[in-house]
Amino acid sequence: MLRPIRSLRIPALEGFVYENLSSFIRDIFIHSEEDEIIPELLNSSFIDWDDAEYLTVHMKFVLEDVSTALNRKANTDKNADDVTHHHPCLYSLLTQHNHIASSWLNFMSMLDVSAEVNENVLCEWLNTNYGSLPDEHIPLTDALFAQLLIKVVTSSYLYKEALVVLTRTFRLSLINVPDNLPLNNAAVLIEQKWLAPTSTVFEQPYKALHEEGDRLTPLIYALLCARPELLSEHYELVLFADEEFDRDITRLVLNGGKFADDICIRILNWLWEKEEALLSEGPLLNQQTLIRFSAKLTDDRQKQALLIQSLKDGKASPTFVRSVLQTFRHPDYAAFLTEKNHRSIVYSDVMWGLADQLGRCEFIRPPKPTHGNTRIRIEPLSDAEKEYE
Repeated sequence: MLRPIRSLRIPALEGFVYENLSSFIRDIFIHSEEDEIIPELLNSSFIDWDDAEYLTVHMKFVLEDVSTALNRKANTDKNADDVTHHHPCLYSLLTQHNHIASSWLNFMSMLDVSAEVNENVLCEWLNTNYGSLPDEHIPLTDALFAQLLIKVVTSSYLYKEALVVLTRTFRLSLINVPDNLPLNNAAVLIEQKWLAPTSTVFEQPYKALHEEGDRLTPLIYALLCARPELLSEHYELVLFADEEFDRDITRLVLNGGKFADDICIRILNWLWEKEEALLSEGPLLNQQTLIRFSAKLTDDRQKQALLIQSLKDGKASPTFVRSVLQTFRHPDYAAFLTEKNHRSIVYSDVMWGLADQLGRCEFIRPPKPTHGNTRIRIEPLSDAEKEYE
């Protein structure tokens, strides 16, 4: 097309083409494959915005380096056909029609504020091209970093997979959670350790995403797993939200298997010292976890509070109960494991509470106060009762 005409070296013919470049583009050039000439045509003073728009929309091509094309402004004539009213400039139009090769250099050119490529258009390009972007680690200027947060990181249009690729390329540590961060995007930032392990960063998801309700709890747990130092240094911050005990996040931490037993034991001891009732107002440990922790918990009353809560749903197996009871240090607890006809222990409200709960879950027969309510009579289930169970 244009290349063969130039090869003829006939100035008059080439001049005629440029004088009629608009018609040449629309009638002839868009059917060619002369991609290397496209930047020259897009930059030519012989064409206007409408010609550039027509070439961009109707021709298939890819610019290896978008910066070779000038970012021509869109037609602002109110009487013109409003075909590209969503695109303020050429870069936006090129991005929308996927004419820009998948490279991080091109992405940063489109990200620049002067490119005027809006959030939706840029994220659509990323969603299309993230799989072919090279595996690199690239630094960002402060200006591009600001645009990255505004246009991409906080966008609900961006695919999770595209955001993962982006976070692996631009390795950052945010000391502040971006405003208007969608929950799914926050999960990616946590997974990729983009959020710094500070108390400020931990508090901000609560404030920014509190409307998400129960969906926020797994996100906070993921942040703790990614940044375990947050937990070890900030019990009060992590385990209490708005000065109220966050039982859900505490249960995830203690039972999730992501934190060492010693860390979990320290948490239980801290809670017990802070307020004993916290362990008595609802179950914190599942049966498997309590069995594992019971040998490491040294306070019998603390362990008893945890055991009673585990018994209240009526699903505790005799094997589970026996495994935990065997770890108590005070000899009175051995009475609940007796195979004799009966045993008695000194009455206290605490021991009566445990005996009553063991009776309710049919680990023993219902206990009885004796000797003027100064002792508790404990009887094991008979063999027949055990077989029935």
